[in-house]
Amino acid sequence: MRLNVKISPDGLPISWPSWQSTFMIPILLALPWAGIIAFLLLVVRPARELPVIMALPRERAPSVGVIIPARDEAMNIEACLASLTKSSYPDFEIIVVGDRSDDETAELARAISPGNAKRLVVIDGEELPEGWMGKAWACQQGVRATSAQLLLFADADTTHGEALLGRSVTELQKEGADLLNVLGFQLMESFWERLVQPQIFMAVLFRYPGLDSRWEGGLANGQFMLMPRNSYEAIGGHESVRDRVLEDIALAQAVK
Repeated sequence: MRLNVKISPDGLPISWPSWQSTFMIPILLALPWAGIIAFLLLVVRPARELPVIMALPRERAPSVGVIIPARDEAMNIEACLASLTKSSYPDFEIIVVGDRSDDETAELARAISPGNAKRLVVIDGEELPEGWMGKAWACQQGVRATSAQLLLFADADTTHGEALLGRSVTELQKEGADLLNVLGFQLMESFWERLVQPQIFMAVLFRYPGLDSRWEGGLANGQFMLMPRNSYEAIGGHESVRDRVLEDIALAQAVK
């Protein structure tokens, strides 16, 4: 009878279980990554790109009120407004809600030229009523300050391409949607951002992989949310989510 024995580099025999484990360890380590890749390919529904247009004709361009809640955003507000005021969209205005900032957010915003916008209005914001979260209250005040047909809620730490508003309105009209959410490119400049942000995005994908038809599956990113005014009013506006910390997700669930 022949007995096969595996010999290690130092000349010592390796038992069969030990020899097999040298192959199994890399396989076991790779399984979670293989599972993640399979999940991303088979389960997650990728977002579509916005339609590419040169310019939206004025007759197909409903008025848009861009509402930016901005509390202590002195570091970001100038870049945000500078990009928005260059928009090629033919009919829009910008409402900045200073939200009682402790820094120079409101002053910096007032110094920006309206550019292509019909107007750029900065309001300081009223005291927070009982039962409201700050961002929801700021957005509600912004809505009161515009009569536009479409409402765009955008965060102060975003920048916008010149054609973005027109492309977004085109997609909203094409789909007949009550809410259009645009996912932007996330800038990760520091080591910790590169380390933490991908894990946050992955956690969101695992929680909301397919954006299914159930209302509990509603998900939106508050950085860019475009809604027809009548849809916004039909769900009770931000008052319907006034006490929610993640008001963007709650708003999407209310719409669904």
